[in-house]
Amino acid sequence: MRARERDDAVEIGDFEQRIGHRLDVDRPRRRRELPLPRAGILRIDPVDADTQLRALDRQEAVRAAVEDALGEEAMNPGPFAMVQDNLSAWLGRPAGVRQRDRAALAGLMRGLVMAGLAMQAHGNSRPASGSEHQMSHVWEMERLTVDGEPAAHGACVGVATVAMLALYEWFIAQDIGPASVASQHEPRRVEAELRASFPEPSLVASARAEMNVKLAQIARRPARVLALRAAWPALRERLRATLVPAATMARWLSACGAASHPSHVGITVAKLAADYRRARLIRRRYTILDCLEDLGWLDDAVESLVSDAGFWTGASMTPPPRQTSPS
Repeated sequence: MRARERDDAVEIGDFEQRIGHRLDVDRPRRRRELPLPRAGILRIDPVDADTQLRALDRQEAVRAAVEDALGEEAMNPGPFAMVQDNLSAWLGRPAGVRQRDRAALAGLMRGLVMAGLAMQAHGNSRPASGSEHQMSHVWEMERLTVDGEPAAHGACVGVATVAMLALYEWFIAQDIGPASVASQHEPRRVEAELRASFPEPSLVASARAEMNVKLAQIARRPARVLALRAAWPALRERLRATLVPAATMARWLSACGAASHPSHVGITVAKLAADYRRARLIRRRYTILDCLEDLGWLDDAVESLVSDAGFWTGASMTPPPRQTSPS
């Protein structure tokens, strides 16, 4: 596949290529594996080689820290840089998107295309799908509706992105001490949580299959936390430099007329609090939700976010009115 990025457009050749990932179709989650293209990404034009190498070097320390700390899916610096290095530029003109400004829309589309190429380069959806998608999937599996219509996937992901950025902000404000490790949850406790979290047997069965993969690795929890504690000072600073602030993301979404608050998709703060925990149950992918669970902090983090002075109930996150795009 070849992608050529210009000032005013993004051209993609060979549209018959496909990204390998799992498609969620209705409930329970049915998966169809889509094959990766036989040929990889050959070139992204124009790319300055020195700039690209510097971008990869900047990610190497983070890749090593995360891979060592979590002991899970290795961080791939190339696809990570493809998405993260220009994220603010692609998303930073929300008012222009709402007004259908050509340059703003071109930047947004450029980001969407590059996210797709990053997924292809990595081999799965990890570069563009994490804990925010898991929360979105929880709502979509429940057939969440807004004004009588199924809630849009993009709206759910947007709100969940703000939710997870707020969780990251809580996390990076913490110090990881020697005693920061949760007890290893027995399968019976997880089973009880699954049954309490999902009303339908098919959803419980699907979530059980995903959690069994995580439970098989539960003995690695102390080692994961130990490695994370050693890497935390450098990793925390990199996260601070990389993440878009949650309040900024909410403003961007609101400015372009998109959902930016749970109330915009009919979710109460109380339900959101429960869904932070439910989201980690539906997929085997290791995310910040699992990291906080390893530390025994997930419940404390969520309680802090929804407390009277927390992110979701404080004055700074009073639900803004939904704006509609011009017709």
